[in-house]
Amino acid sequence: MEFNSKVEYWAWKNSNDAPYRGHYAIDGDTHFNYNIDNIRTLIESKDLSKEEEGYFSVNVPINFAYAIFDKNFEIQSCNFDHNFELYDCKFNYRFIIIHDKFNRIFDVSWSHFNAGIFFIRKNEFLSSAKLYGISSKNEIIIEECLFSDEVDFSNSEFQKRVLIKNCTFKKGIKFNRVNFNNDFSFINNEVYGCISFENSIFEGKIELIDIKGEIGGINLNESVIKSFLELNGLTSSLILPEESFIKLKDVFVEPDGYLMIRNINENQKFTGEFDFTNANLLGNVVLKNIYLKRFFLTNAVMVGGFYTEHLHFKEESDSQTYVRLKNEALKNNNSIKAMQYREKEMSSYSKELNSQRSLSNFFAWFTDESILFLNTVSNKNGLSWLRGIFFTLVCAIVFFWIINFFGIEDGQSRFFILDFKTFHFEGVGEIWKRFLNMFYLIDFKEKFQGTELNAFGETVFFVSKIFISYGIYQTVVAFRKFSK
Repeated sequence: MEFNSKVEYWAWKNSNDAPYRGHYAIDGDTHFNYNIDNIRTLIESKDLSKEEEGYFSVNVPINFAYAIFDKNFEIQSCNFDHNFELYDCKFNYRFIIIHDKFNRIFDVSWSHFNAGIFFIRKNEFLSSAKLYGISSKNEIIIEECLFSDEVDFSNSEFQKRVLIKNCTFKKGIKFNRVNFNNDFSFINNEVYGCISFENSIFEGKIELIDIKGEIGGINLNESVIKSFLELNGLTSSLILPEESFIKLKDVFVEPDGYLMIRNINENQKFTGEFDFTNANLLGNVVLKNIYLKRFFLTNAVMVGGFYTEHLHFKEESDSQTYVRLKNEALKNNNSIKAMQYREKEMSSYSKELNSQRSLSNFFAWFTDESILFLNTVSNKNGLSWLRGIFFTLVCAIVFFWIINFFGIEDGQSRFFILDFKTFHFEGVGEIWKRFLNMFYLIDFKEKFQGTELNAFGETVFFVSKIFISYGIYQTVVAFRKFSK
């Protein structure tokens, strides 16, 4: 069936041949071979009301399915009080909707835009906007629109560039399972809710720039980045609310892919979460000026470059995350940052060990936990030489006291006697000389100038050498952190 003018269409619509007589409804292959360049070429005057400033109020629903528009489809300055549905239609020339208000459902789902521009500008969508499953062979531009309900572009395919700019999304927007075969720009939009690109494929340049509003999250789980994806706050930081997130679980950055995320939250505003769990990062990733509540790289495969600058997160992460951050810092010759991540790695691993403790693995737990504890208290896992000196001195003092009170043979004088009334040590000089013997690690046979130790004292003195040697070594390690 073909219509070559509005008169032909209206005559058929009101005839007995129309399955929905008197209604603007088509359910079958129908060709519109004339330009629909305003609402009066589609809707009869009796179903329109003239409003102020040239607006038309459309008082009937439009329900087309499988219709084919071989000429322009342009609707401007209309107020739709009923559903506007163009399900699985084909538009073989340009599709333009400007300055309209849709009070009920707007539905162009599963439609095909085969030629000409898809242009939507300065419209208000006050109910559901369904754009899922569409395909476009030409450029799509959506500007200065208000979407009061969630917008769904899922299961779509875009052959050419898509630009969405200066729009407001009151309940978020979905691009799940979408193929972006060309560039995609999402610029200066205000979003309240989530932006989801789950399981999508990005082949062109992707720009998510200057997103405002209270963003519930940005979901890139299981997506494939083949070219360049930039998430950035250029004029101001992208602010994540407290429980917001940027999910990159199972994301795949191909060897030629590039993921850049910059300017997330303002300085000292630690909110939101980044999650790269199970990500496959074969290309390059850049994270710069990011302040978060939580950050995860659990089980991530990192083959390409992973560059961070001013990446901060308030809450502790798991040990796997710190291992990967440490290794990437070492790759980039940032030994100071690597040492800091190593310290956090040890602390996190210790907590993980404690959470997994049981009778069956008690010995293994005790061994590892003892080593982690000693590394922490002796030099803060390589970060504090002052702690190393303090640890060494404390060990020497403790063992010296034990030897003094329990390790000297009967009948011989002790190294010192503490007067608890006056808190006075007698013979401080001699005591100090004997205390210094605790630090001799070799040739200490005449250690205490003739004072003979009992078996317990000899044992304690031997054990003290182990701890004091360890403390000296840990002090040297911490001193060398700037030389690595």
